[in-house]
Amino acid sequence: MSAASGIIAGRRRARAFLVLVLATATPWLAAPARAAAERVSLEGGYRALIEDDGTIFVESMPRNGEGMLAFAERLCGNAGKRVVVVASNRGRTRLLKGFYYRVPLDELRPELQYRALVALFPRDRMLAVGWRHEVAATPGRKAESLWAVASWFTGRGENYRELRDANGLPDTNLVPGQPILVPANLLRPALRAVVPAAPPDDVEYGEDERGQSAGYRL
Repeated sequence: MSAASGIIAGRRRARAFLVLVLATATPWLAAPARAAAERVSLEGGYRALIEDDGTIFVESMPRNGEGMLAFAERLCGNAGKRVVVVASNRGRTRLLKGFYYRVPLDELRPELQYRALVALFPRDRMLAVGWRHEVAATPGRKAESLWAVASWFTGRGENYRELRDANGLPDTNLVPGQPILVPANLLRPALRAVVPAAPPDDVEYGEDERGQSAGYRL
């Protein structure tokens, strides 16, 4: 066999080996990609999103002439949080027009925190005694944990113990549709600021064929 023939044969064997390697690796290559984040549009060009691990962000495109300091001021209420914004966007220090950049829930100004939580959890509602959260089951997202609920609505996952006790739960397991009350005194400030006043004691509530009603006792 000539040297040229040997080289050609060697290349053919290398190609065959590569095909074999790719064929055996196909199951790994075809593994499902990480689930996409759930996004909800907010007024003003913002987007709230919750990733499959439960992490919440708000995204926005930069406005005309807006640099990183102004962007941090607009979303966080503090230009000094520029470092946090950079870290949350893979170290990017320049904002490009037409691209979304994200800020974590805990770093947002209170108004954006509130709007994001309301948009992402539309079945929840604020009561005079606190925030009523309904545990959801979302395909592609990890099951909700009591730690996550505490982190979202109180700002500290460590408050899961207080939530467990306040709701009389035997453990920390949650099931879809289960209501969890986050007491008003535990709510993050952005939520505590909008807790409605408790109804007066002299109001009587009722319900008939025309619906629910409320009236004062005389």
